[in-house]
This record gives sequence, structure tokens and C-alpha cells, in this order.
Amino acid sequence: MLHSEVGRSSGPDAAAVVKEALTQLTGLDGSSVRYDRTELADRERRLNANINDSILHQTGAMGCRGIVEGGRMKKGTGGIAAGGIYFAVRADDTMHKAHYHGFLFTLRVRLGQVEHWSATETDQGITFEALQRRGVDSIHIPRAGGDEYIVYHSDQVKPPRRALSILSPCPSLNLGIPPPLSLP
Repeated sequence: MLHSEVGRSSGPDAAAVVKEALTQLTGLDGSSVRYDRTELADRERRLNANINDSILHQTGAMGCRGIVEGGRMKKGTGGIAAGGIYFAVRADDTMHKAHYHGFLFTLRVRLGQVEHWSATETDQGITFEALQRRGVDSIHIPRAGGDEYIVYHSDQVKPPRRALSILSPCPSLNLGIPPPLSLP
């Protein structure tokens, strides 16, 4: 969520102080960070400098409907790196990583500055705010079952380029999604 406000100042020199517009970004977890124009531009440069055009996310029928109709993704309820949006780099890895199954999205994700964790590292209390304070935009965890990337703000995920039904088709959803695939 974006929210802009004007900084306020007080005292005898208040009229001489240039008011600076601040932008507040609220992460998927509800934590917020305020940026001035320069900080916001720096974040945008970071995000645009590291984009993955073929990262994958699997979800169930209701999640698929929400993504397709709403044009954006919401955070999961939790995970080894708290409630963010989780991605894999290989389709078969999503089968054991995802909590819900049936629809696979290929997405364009602005990873920005990535913090690399060990395969055993976890932090179920990590927040968007904490990461931003460190200049970090996403987390990468190289796990035995395949690499995971986690982001914490919806502006990092571009609307889906395609979705494939990979399990049983769901006729109640008229999403224009091709029939099921068989994964190796």
C-alpha cells in the first residue's frame, strides 16, 4: 500500500523549512516504512536491477481466482521466513513447497537486494520493515527440495503472465486456463 504525506516542522524557522513529501509503504505483513523521494527512488532502482522473469508460484483454485481477478498476490499465512509470497525456480519443486495445489503461475518478480540465508535458517517473525531497514527486498533460501525466494511487498510481483492448471481442472472457474499438464 502506498500512502503519501507532507512532513511538518515547527519552531521559528518553520516557514523556511522546505516540506518534504514522504511516502509510506506497507508490507504484506502490515509493517510500514516511510521513504523520502531519494530513498524511494533508491528502492525502485534496487528492485529493477534484479528481476526474475520466470519464477514460479503454485496455489489452489481460490488463490488462483484471487490472483487472476484481483491482479495481485497476497501473502501466505506463514512459513520458514514468515508470511510473504513464496516462489520456486522449478515447477516440480512447487509440488512439495506449496500449501495449496492445482494452478502454477509464471511470474515476473522484482527481487531487488536479496538476503541469502542458509538452508537451515528460519525466522518466522521477519517483517517487511526489518528487511527494508537493512536495505533488503527479498530472501533466498537454497533448500534441498529446491531454492525458495520470498518477497514482502505486492509491488514486487507483476501481474501473472500465464497460469497453468497442473492438477485436476476446476470447471467452476472460468479463467481461460489451459487443461492440466503432466509434470515429470
